[in-house]
Amino acid sequence: MCARYDKEWIASLLDAEGRLGDVTPEQCLRDAGVTAGQTVVDYGCGPGLLTFPAAEIVGPDGVVYAVDIEPRMTALITNRAAELGSGNVTALLNEGVAPLPADTADFLVLAQVLHYPDETEDRVAMARDVARLLKADGRALVVEWNPDGATSSRIPPEETARIFGEAGLETGEPRPLGPRQYAVIATHG
Repeated sequence: MCARYDKEWIASLLDAEGRLGDVTPEQCLRDAGVTAGQTVVDYGCGPGLLTFPAAEIVGPDGVVYAVDIEPRMTALITNRAAELGSGNVTALLNEGVAPLPADTADFLVLAQVLHYPDETEDRVAMARDVARLLKADGRALVVEWNPDGATSSRIPPEETARIFGEAGLETGEPRPLGPRQYAVIATHG
């Protein structure tokens, strides 16, 4: 297993404080609008920092689809769901576009994923897939790292708004999540 998927790296992805500041995953999701009975897509779920709190919030009448491009992450989600008895979580491998029909999600989470593609057109393609998955009245929580000058892949909130605008979504005002991250809500407007 490459270092990127070793236990330490996975533990860093599950470090709520390091990834969301002083906001708990549950609080982050509730504040953004996740409620009981919804269908949630965790797009780029990694090991499930937000997947399993979302599953708790939506409850037995809701569903969470954990989507990732890495088979090791979807396998990890499947195993954790079985261990935790989270029968409302389904892990799916994303091979370019999420393997779900259009208008699936009441709510979509895209947490610290948009910066991964190097090219703007690939980021716009990801935002278009988010737009495709959202129901007409759906909402997407987009969490990204604040630019720090040292890491060129980090995206400022204005660029995030532009990317989602090209995909046909509107973003609200960014709000801080601790000192290192920001969050915006994207909707069909």
